[in-house]
Amino acid sequence: MGCAAARRDLETSAKDPRFVEETTYFLSLCAVESRDFPKAKEGFTKLVKEQSPKFQEPARFYLGVVADGQDEWTEAESHYLDTIDFAEDKRLVDLSKERLGAMKERRSRTWAENKVLTAFTSFGLGYDSNVVSLPQNLSPSSFGVTSPSSANAMFLGVLEAKNPWVKAVEHRVRYTGVVLHQLRSELVANDLQSHELATSLDRPVTKDDFVGMTLGYNGLFVGRLADFPHYMNVASLDLRWTRVTEAVPGRDVEWTSTLRGSLYDAKVGEGTSTDADGHGYRFGLFRTVREGLVSKAPGFEFECRPADGTDAAYWAASLVGRYELPVGPKDWALKLSNEAALQWTSYYASENGRRDTLLRYTGALARLWAPYFETRLQLTGQMNFSTESVTNRFNRFQTNLTASLFY
Repeated sequence: MGCAAARRDLETSAKDPRFVEETTYFLSLCAVESRDFPKAKEGFTKLVKEQSPKFQEPARFYLGVVADGQDEWTEAESHYLDTIDFAEDKRLVDLSKERLGAMKERRSRTWAENKVLTAFTSFGLGYDSNVVSLPQNLSPSSFGVTSPSSANAMFLGVLEAKNPWVKAVEHRVRYTGVVLHQLRSELVANDLQSHELATSLDRPVTKDDFVGMTLGYNGLFVGRLADFPHYMNVASLDLRWTRVTEAVPGRDVEWTSTLRGSLYDAKVGEGTSTDADGHGYRFGLFRTVREGLVSKAPGFEFECRPADGTDAAYWAASLVGRYELPVGPKDWALKLSNEAALQWTSYYASENGRRDTLLRYTGALARLWAPYFETRLQLTGQMNFSTESVTNRFNRFQTNLTASLFY
């Protein structure tokens, strides 16, 4: 029997002094279900103050739920911690730890969305088995190297600012810089730098629907870092539509659908012979299901770059899956993020009929120390199999381990 049908009987029972505590507790639960948080808080507070032998512990826990439901995070955290420290019911302790972790994650996302300035930095070491994409039928000496493999060092930095004066839309400006240095001196001609400046606009169109766009300009440089050699400039426009819905009313469960499309135009630098000018298109569709701290996100991506019919022209299709879950003791606030991708690329204008298959896995262990401060240890591995032809086939394995800091 639901709350709507039981409320009349409960209110009648509340008049009997023998059942005051029981009816107060269950009427307060019904108030939580109907999201009448002030009434629920009044009832649960009464039970805690009167130190009800039977209902004091669950009432204290539900005071946390009530505060959590109103985004009163400091008060909710206090009630959850009191339950964890003093409750004898282990089930309530476990529920409090679970809800406290989910609340901290949600608070962190909300604070990140509202922060005026966001910074992210990452440093890592990696290994590339075939830096120069050496075909299997050729010796390294034909490329002027003793071996095509190398360890490398990578640095990434992101700085993002939100415009606090514009309220109708969310306006952000972001800079992203990447430096990759090959640690073997004979391969430093394959060092890489990337510098991107982007601006984005996002706004809600309904309670559940959001639209956005991003304009970006990226400069890519390949060669000795000290020489700063120009390789390619890419201008891009990204359009997206997102729908966020509460899948289960009253529970921390969300469904998010994201549809995005991109246009970009690439211009190569003088003397660049391994690529060509050309525009391109991207399309992606993702569906995320999040329940508390656990989220699953399957997706599909497609890209086409005509490149004026040169050997650099290609189309690529990818299947992507993401899975994030908490790990370890609940009070450690650890989460493990996993992403796996399978990509198939056809260089359809290539004389040798080149086809590439790429497998990639990324695993990241993150610790949320505060709503605005997170550290992350990430391992990425990918394998590329080129089926261009028997005489030009090459394989490539890359992996890197990075440590990151978010603020």
